[in-house]
Parts: sequence; structure tokens; C-alpha cells
Amino acid sequence: MGHDNISQDRLFYFEQQEVEVSDFKAAGYILDLGGGGEGIIGRLKPDRVVAIDPNERELKGAAAGPLKVVM
Repeated sequence: MGHDNISQDRLFYFEQQEVEVSDFKAAGYILDLGGGGEGIIGRLKPDRVVAIDPNERELKGAAAGPLKVVM
């Protein structure tokens, strides 16, 4: 079953939101689910992030530094 089969009454649309993510303290590794795209967490903590995304192209376009896993 693909996305084409989702009933329109189950879809919700929102205006674009902006979220500011500032640097933060972290011990150990950070698991960034959906870590492709902008790669914000990977840019903040490049030596601590394991970025997981189902789309290899998204991970290739993300910031250099974190370990990247297609899953």
C-alpha cells in the first residue's frame, strides 16, 4: 500500500514552521533519525552523530562529518 491510498480526511496541512536549534551538551553518540536533508544535528555535533535516513540521496546531501546509515 503506497501513499496514494491515504484517505484525504486523514491528511493535515500546516503552515511552514521554523525551529531554532542551538548547540547543546551531549555525552556519547546521538542517533539522528531522518538525519538527511539539512543535517542540522550533524552540523552541530559532527563527531557524535549517527544519522539514519531511508533516502540515500538525502544523506549524501547532508553536512559532512556524521556517520551516515541508509535504513
